[in-house]
Amino acid sequence: MAKSESLFQLVKSLDGSEKRYFKSFYGKGNNEQAYKFLTLFDKMVEQSRGEHYDEQQLLSELKDTFKPENFSYDKNYLFKAILKCLRNYYATKTPSLKLKELMIDISLLHEKGLVNDTLKHIQQAKKIAFKYDFKLPLLELMLMERRLIRQFTRKDIQNKLQNIRQDCQVHLNEIIQQFESLNIYENIFSEILHSEGGKKNIEKYDAQLKGVRNTIGPNNLRSFEIEIYSHLSYSMIYLLNGDHKKRLFHLKYLLELFEKNDYLLNDNQYNKRYINCLNNYINVCYATGELNELFKQIESMKALQPKNKDLAIQVQQLIYYSKILYFFKREEFETIVNIAPDIELFMEQYENHINLTRKIVFNLNLAAAFLLEKKYTEAHHKINQIINEPKFEVRKDIQMLARIFRVILLMEEKEYITAEYQINSAIRYLMKFRKNNVVEKEVLNALRKAAHSEDIKLLSPLLNLLENKNGYEEIYLWLKKTIGNY
Repeated sequence: MAKSESLFQLVKSLDGSEKRYFKSFYGKGNNEQAYKFLTLFDKMVEQSRGEHYDEQQLLSELKDTFKPENFSYDKNYLFKAILKCLRNYYATKTPSLKLKELMIDISLLHEKGLVNDTLKHIQQAKKIAFKYDFKLPLLELMLMERRLIRQFTRKDIQNKLQNIRQDCQVHLNEIIQQFESLNIYENIFSEILHSEGGKKNIEKYDAQLKGVRNTIGPNNLRSFEIEIYSHLSYSMIYLLNGDHKKRLFHLKYLLELFEKNDYLLNDNQYNKRYINCLNNYINVCYATGELNELFKQIESMKALQPKNKDLAIQVQQLIYYSKILYFFKREEFETIVNIAPDIELFMEQYENHINLTRKIVFNLNLAAAFLLEKKYTEAHHKINQIINEPKFEVRKDIQMLARIFRVILLMEEKEYITAEYQINSAIRYLMKFRKNNVVEKEVLNALRKAAHSEDIKLLSPLLNLLENKNGYEEIYLWLKKTIGNY
């Protein structure tokens, strides 16, 4: 991404409090340079309310202050100034950044020869690292502490070093086991993505996971990371062999582990992992028809009190997503249509905080609900938003479904000639990006026959094909509702 676009996206990502803090933080200089770059910042904020960056317009508005030949340097300067401000803003807000700030202070104090102060700061940093399971920084702090003790301690040096060496060895062993757990998880993840024969390796992975636990010992399994990767791995193993109940058990255990250690959610990295775990749990509840559990999870999320704005937004979008799945499973499509304006307003309001995959999933879900409620104009609008997405390579499965939905909409509207044209376009997309997908090929072939004959009843065989097929529930529901009317 070019620096111009990076600066635009960075400014666009800032919330109101971050923007105010930058202006206050940078404006402290109260000089000509501060005024110059605050002016550029304000103009970037104005542009960021739109979709696209326009450098020529920006230079035209700032022609008395900024010169085109120096503008790359100026933009880079502002980019770095915003990052510096954000570091300062979040230094006391997230544990990982607070720890990094402390480690910088430790280095500075050490360079100045203030040994006692350095050791005091090391103890503060170790408490944060230990509490939040930041194993690598903790090991680095211990090694630094050993070096200082060797250089400056004269009394009882042997005992002090021996105690720290023991602690180092314990944490080093946990780091090794943590990486072994991570390796197993990544191998299983890779197996799911690229291999058709994953079931053959289930016993192998199970033995490896037990090996990690046995190496640590049941009374010493304290690492949050090892627990996380262990249960994530088991959830993937049971995805491979289709045992959804056991998968649900491990995902629920993970959620409870996060919620039991909710102080970890003070840090952004744990926020994201918690949200991912919650998302997976919700999807499995939907796939297995655990409606009561899905409803409980919706109510549980409503009661959550997120520790920061970003987490609050992520939880809210999961509440909307869960509601859509819940009402789809109950075939209450009108209810989804009724909450659609709230979802659209939410996506517009927090556009910069919601990733592209989630946006196109929401659009597909809403398009399906509009289709099933025969609100064809609204359904077309949502489908077009997906297909016209510039970064169309994101989630090719959803892009394919959107193309199938467009054909279905045209057939509902009796636009059979246009439908045939769009089927050919969808087949070209299939052959280019998803040529190994047998189900989608059969669906498109069936749609082509029905469109050519102008007879939707010819789609009846698809009901058996798509029943209990994950990922095609909306098409199945449409078929069941449509074919049932003939």
